[in-house]
Amino acid sequence: MKKPRLINAKTMHKKHPHTFSIPSNEELKNISKGDYVKVSLKKERFWVLITKVIGNKLTGDIDNELIKTKMYKYGDLIEFSKNNVYDIKSKSYCVIS
Repeated sequence: MKKPRLINAKTMHKKHPHTFSIPSNEELKNISKGDYVKVSLKKERFWVLITKVIGNKLTGDIDNELIKTKMYKYGDLIEFSKNNVYDIKSKSYCVIS
């Protein structure tokens, strides 16, 4: 399992509150298996499908191709903190009918 050095979304929000929004503490608390979260690695943002949640720690599979980095790729299993999350799409939002 890879543990990338992702951008801390909370820190970015504090530095740029008018241009960098983040989920509420309640939304972060409610992240569960099957949800998608968006994170950022340097200048590239990408989605991760959550496979496990333990406290503040999230594990998931990268869910899109990365263009600016070759270190990580679609399907890689990564581990990171809820502090790195700056967008959430719950599994109920992502249901395709």
